[in-house]
Amino acid sequence: MKLTLGITSCTPEWQLLLSQIGVPSSTVDLSAASDLSHLPSIIVSSKLTASEKLNALEYLSSGGTILTEADTAQILFSIKTRFQHVRYIEPQFDDIFQTVRSGFFDGKLKLPKDATHLMSDSGQSLIQTVRHGDGVALILPGGFISGVLDSSVRRRSFSTAGPIFPSERVSRRSKGVIRTVVEKSLQFLFGERQLPLVTLSPFPDGASTVFNFRIDTDFSSEDDVKRLYDLCRQHSITATWFVETASAARWIKLYAQMEDQEMGLHCFKHRVFASFSKNQKNVWRGLDLLTGERIHPEGFAAPFGLWSQSLSKAVEHHGFTYSSEFALDYDNLPFYPFLGERFSTVLQVPVHPISTSSLRNAHHSLEDIKAYFDFVIAAHTQYRLPLFFYDHPSNANLDALNWLFERIGDRSIQQMTLADYSRWWIERSATKWTPFLEDGKIRTERSRHPASLNVQIHRGVHEWAVTEMKDEIDLSDLSFRHEAAAATESPMSVRSAYTWKMMVNDMLHNYWKFRL
Repeated sequence: MKLTLGITSCTPEWQLLLSQIGVPSSTVDLSAASDLSHLPSIIVSSKLTASEKLNALEYLSSGGTILTEADTAQILFSIKTRFQHVRYIEPQFDDIFQTVRSGFFDGKLKLPKDATHLMSDSGQSLIQTVRHGDGVALILPGGFISGVLDSSVRRRSFSTAGPIFPSERVSRRSKGVIRTVVEKSLQFLFGERQLPLVTLSPFPDGASTVFNFRIDTDFSSEDDVKRLYDLCRQHSITATWFVETASAARWIKLYAQMEDQEMGLHCFKHRVFASFSKNQKNVWRGLDLLTGERIHPEGFAAPFGLWSQSLSKAVEHHGFTYSSEFALDYDNLPFYPFLGERFSTVLQVPVHPISTSSLRNAHHSLEDIKAYFDFVIAAHTQYRLPLFFYDHPSNANLDALNWLFERIGDRSIQQMTLADYSRWWIERSATKWTPFLEDGKIRTERSRHPASLNVQIHRGVHEWAVTEMKDEIDLSDLSFRHEAAAATESPMSVRSAYTWKMMVNDMLHNYWKFRL
């Protein structure tokens, strides 16, 4: 059987998510009278006509599976719905979504009234299961998927055992949680048909994660930069440096002299402007200083982690391969941002937004900082997320970073620069492939792809394996791992509170954003 997912309309939000997940898909015309039984599952992402509804229900009756949102499910199944503002998601004792992390949504959703999966802050479940004939459908809240296109920003707290939660201004919605909910939904629906869900691995060579240390150099002294560079060299860390060029103009050649490091651009002036022309000029002035030292950066990271469409288009204008702003997304897999009428040509690479200075600002001791990063390393490895940490030379805790680099080395976690990972991800995204299940074996037809590309094979929501992409994969030869429950974090009711410390940090953020 062909293991390609069907979708009625590949809208921008679905295109973004399916590319991140790495699941092969094809557009399906539900109005046609053709047999749909060859499709393991269908995402119904568009409004249905009467004939399309009949064909979808016939597909379900014969044992098919469907993923849709509440708006469409009203037409398809005549379910009852209601609107509700959902602040956060906190899965509890859920047989489908127990491995999904807690996260923020902070928006109005259309909820299926008889939902029984995925708990929200009000105690109301968000996802409904509908069985029709021999088939089953999962109904997501209306407006849930489009959350991945949201670009608004909020200050958020991050779970820690320290005295005060560290916080940062990041994307309002936890988009990695939205992606994981979709991923789990597809694993469940394929599993209902006794079929494996086969997706592209997010990391090369079967790794569970990869590590990069990102450095934003704004207002750092030459000595600050030298000390952090020496520490990286001591631990064989190939870091990615995003250079703020105005304050370093007199000694910027230092960056050209560094060995085994990646250089990116942070800015000339540490500002993000409202207009394309001002952002474009700021990027150009920063590039001019770097290229004068024969540094040709592939990556860009905006001041304060901010993102906007005008900035994104300015970064495009200068031909960058990738960009990285946690105000657009964090703790997630790469994607191309949607700019309203098209996708950007610049890949967005999310990073973890909490640095050692964030933790010190939240009154964390060295031992608290170690415990925090130990938790993040374990959690990101469990959820198959990159370990992309960042800091600043001017206020980094070198003792904590020395410990962190030793930890990464002790665990033999693969290192990649953000440029290397971006180039690999672009090749991954360009791979055209189709998996088939035949007599307990997965056969793949594919175009040219990176030699390091692996596939993940999911048996329902609880078991998965990773293996090299090849012509034929015998499922009986694989060692399947059991999916662990979500890591224990602080309750969302506590994390979602806006505290006096967050208010002070927001005031300081706004002061420096316009003062510099």
